[in-house]
Amino acid sequence: MTTIIPVVLCGGTGTRLWPVSREGMAKQLLPIVGDETLLQMTLRRAAGEGFGPPMVIGAYAVRFTIREQVQAVAPGARVVIEPARRDTMAAVALAAAIAAVADPDAVLAVMPSDHLIREADAFRAAIRTAAAAVAASGVAVIGVAPTEPATGYGYIKPAVKGTHGAVKVLRFVEKPDEETAHRLIADGCLWN
Repeated sequence: MTTIIPVVLCGGTGTRLWPVSREGMAKQLLPIVGDETLLQMTLRRAAGEGFGPPMVIGAYAVRFTIREQVQAVAPGARVVIEPARRDTMAAVALAAAIAAVADPDAVLAVMPSDHLIREADAFRAAIRTAAAAVAASGVAVIGVAPTEPATGYGYIKPAVKGTHGAVKVLRFVEKPDEETAHRLIADGCLWN
């Protein structure tokens, strides 16, 4: 069985939910919904059968807060602190390099630390399905049925409209304008 290593990206700057979230205390480090932070909820959600210890990639400025929060809910997690912010691709490449040393056959499940996903079982099932596709083809993305045209999300155009499970992706559109988002949804696209 392939081990799934959750890679939780925790390097946000805290500018999107101001004034609740602010520089030095981004929303994923705050208990916005309930008693746990979004980071802690993400770590709990990304655990279970088939999942290995998570890896959290975080920002230097909040390293102590990250370590404290991770230790509280996932004491076996690896915390990697970036000396400088380099955005998503650099964090993913770093995580892949670290994971490959321990287990070259592991599959990384890269996820942000600031999403609120209430259906943890469905999330884990989607990750397991994606991990099986990755073992066969190398890369997978998870799509979510849109509820409205959103300009802040990327959109995935699946090869087969309205199917469940792993399907080929025809194209990806990053953060379209509202008119394009309407068209993408009508065309059967999913949120990335």
